[in-house]
Amino acid sequence: MKKKRILAMLLAVTLCLSLAVSASAANTVNRKATDFRDFDKSAWYAEAVSAAVDNGLLYGKSATIIDPNGDMTRAEMAAIINRSFGCYVKADISKYKDVSKDKWYFEDVAMAVQMGTYNGRSNTAMAPDAPITRQEAMTVVARALELDYDAYAKTDLSAFSDRSEISNWALPYVRAMVGADYIHGRGKILAPLDNITRAEFAQIFHNIIGSYITVKGTYDKDIKGSVLIRTDEVALQNMTVDGDLIIGCGAADKTITINGTPGNAMGAYLNGATMIVRGNAQDAVGDTMNAGRIVIHGNAGDALGYAMRGGEIYVKGSAGYRAGIHMKEYMEKRPLIVIGGSTGSFLGEYLAGGLMIVLGLDTDQVPVGNFTGTGMHGGHIWIRSSVKPTNLPAQVCVEEADPQEILPYIENYAKLFGVSVETILAKPFYRLSPNAKNPYKRLYTVN
Repeated sequence: MKKKRILAMLLAVTLCLSLAVSASAANTVNRKATDFRDFDKSAWYAEAVSAAVDNGLLYGKSATIIDPNGDMTRAEMAAIINRSFGCYVKADISKYKDVSKDKWYFEDVAMAVQMGTYNGRSNTAMAPDAPITRQEAMTVVARALELDYDAYAKTDLSAFSDRSEISNWALPYVRAMVGADYIHGRGKILAPLDNITRAEFAQIFHNIIGSYITVKGTYDKDIKGSVLIRTDEVALQNMTVDGDLIIGCGAADKTITINGTPGNAMGAYLNGATMIVRGNAQDAVGDTMNAGRIVIHGNAGDALGYAMRGGEIYVKGSAGYRAGIHMKEYMEKRPLIVIGGSTGSFLGEYLAGGLMIVLGLDTDQVPVGNFTGTGMHGGHIWIRSSVKPTNLPAQVCVEEADPQEILPYIENYAKLFGVSVETILAKPFYRLSPNAKNPYKRLYTVN
């Protein structure tokens, strides 16, 4: 069974299955699938295409033609990668000589390249007008969804007689898409080298997304399948999402509120939104987070901020084991984790960059567990405590330090959770730094 999680996408996926909106295409928006004379409501694709059209994602190629069986081009797929999540960051694609600035798809290709979902067919050619193959489409979608293809490395493809036709470069992504139950094949074949049709691509996204939240407001009914949030000012409460909750990057700088306890990996790959949890959170909050803010009004589970490289996480209560593991600074980004209570063991394990602050407001003891800073080789950990932390690994230096250095983060915590700054500053702070004279060589043993 697929792992249930709340996932905020770093990259962008779209469900729009057409060209950029031209004057003719604009006349096809806000239509029903049945408005198109080539739509067959009895066909295998009817439900998927209807969902895409009804949600304003799939446009017709004219006022009367939806072309479900037509091939999709690489340029159309580039547009698909951007629309539903509201992508806006563009890469320099001047090296691709076949993507001219006067083409409708120029910006879409630039955004897809920036998001890492698209590579050229060579160093200088993108082939935007060429049909896109099924294995290329599966690769693009898997990248956009940030599927962990290592986790699907053992996916059994023996049911498909043409599995040997899958290119080596595409195989990990195809395994991931099949393993995640997003691709079911054409009967007993995957047809990886065939061109993908508009209807087939609609079906892929229908397999991924069961519902769309496009209107701001409060939602409290259980949802079957994964949910895509494409708007701001959304509150989720007293509900179960039987799948993934995907927050599009079009919701960057917006606020999503969860009144309850979300599943694992909430805010994974978050890239700009604010997520507020008015309750506890489970494991791996902020996994590989890149930007934005997560505010938890309860406690957090294990691996808080795993490999995060930007953004902020504030936890009113405590956190479990391995908070901040593999956290790192990325270019100009400096990730931040502030924990109001205590933490379990292995805090800041392999810390490579960023800032962690543990306030210990729930205890008179040192608020961290064993092996704090094991493997630490960058960044800093601040611990509020009446006594100096001991039993630290040899590769960690500890010294009492002036909390004025981190006062803005303390003030943010106090404002978020209604705690007095004076109360927080009533105890000393100790700063942990990597010991450059004694870097780690072997973990969990004395160097």
